[in-house]
Amino acid sequence: MIVTPEGIQYRVLWLPDNPRMLPQTLEKLYALIRAGATVIGDAPHGLATLSDAVAAQQRFETAVENIWGKTPKRGIRPIEKGAIVSGMTIDEALSELNIQSDVSGGEALWMHRSIDGADWYYVCAPKGGGFSGTLDFRSTGHVEIWDPLTGTITAAEARRNGNRSLVTLDLPQAGSCFVVFRKNSKSATTNLNGATLNEVELETRNPKLILLTSPWTLAFPDGWGAPSTLRVTALKAWKDLDVSDEAKAFSGTVAYTTTFDADEIKPEMCFSLDLGRVEMIAAVSLNGKPLRTLWTPPYRLDITEAIQSGVNTLTVEVTGTWFNRLVYDAGQPEDQRKTWTIAGPEKDEMLRESGLLGPVSITTWMSLIE
Repeated sequence: MIVTPEGIQYRVLWLPDNPRMLPQTLEKLYALIRAGATVIGDAPHGLATLSDAVAAQQRFETAVENIWGKTPKRGIRPIEKGAIVSGMTIDEALSELNIQSDVSGGEALWMHRSIDGADWYYVCAPKGGGFSGTLDFRSTGHVEIWDPLTGTITAAEARRNGNRSLVTLDLPQAGSCFVVFRKNSKSATTNLNGATLNEVELETRNPKLILLTSPWTLAFPDGWGAPSTLRVTALKAWKDLDVSDEAKAFSGTVAYTTTFDADEIKPEMCFSLDLGRVEMIAAVSLNGKPLRTLWTPPYRLDITEAIQSGVNTLTVEVTGTWFNRLVYDAGQPEDQRKTWTIAGPEKDEMLRESGLLGPVSITTWMSLIE
């Protein structure tokens, strides 16, 4: 373990692909390696500065040679107390160094920070998709899942495998969470054969899914060529509604309102609303009480505090982007346009889906938590 004067600790450093680097960065890496750090990464291809070019180039070449040698090779190159590992992937390098991967089991991205009494992992879905699966963490203890959107903390079950823990996560596209392992507290883990499970009272009973199938009333703002109100029996993108071409290209905020019957509400009952697909932002109110604004999947929230026995009125204000209106205005004479932009879409571009697309549902369950 190397501790710098700044108090930063290093054992193994990984350098992502860096085509260009500053000479002072390389010199700092060289000092860390000599002091005992192991660095994984290939030599940069060039200099990342034009300042004092001749001297900087000389420092750059010297530092590269000091770290990777005159002819960089695949493998481990010892340098005083440390080493440089090059010509291989991070997984290959860790295997070569006989170091367990901190997190394995999927393509989710992560960062790890250790503090007294806990290990914190920030986990996010890979670019372009979600993540659903089990990750293998090199940590043990009582596991909590922290939601960065809502701030809610949920105890999670983990399966122990020696000094590692398997935790199942379900992240939507662009979703993320904190996985926190707390030491010296009641464990919610079990070993791989299912023994020694300490129950955490997060169980529910009688879960029930209710689809909202009543008609919706859409309210559009004035001045944009859309009807003031429109009643629909099925949720569609604005561009697919039975309205004028200008209304199909509406960009802005539309208020969706519907009703549903919740029967008799009991104190131990919990309710969650799932809006399904939304393009792009949804502000939710129930029975006139504003709840939350949702701007990323999953478009889901707890409505227990606002739901009431009998008929409930749900309002969802959905805001889309300006893209469709810009497309529409691009095909209009300038004196009839309502939007202007320096570099917008062309008039023949396809309109994008905007609005509340659903399906909208409510999940209700009986909580066992006292």
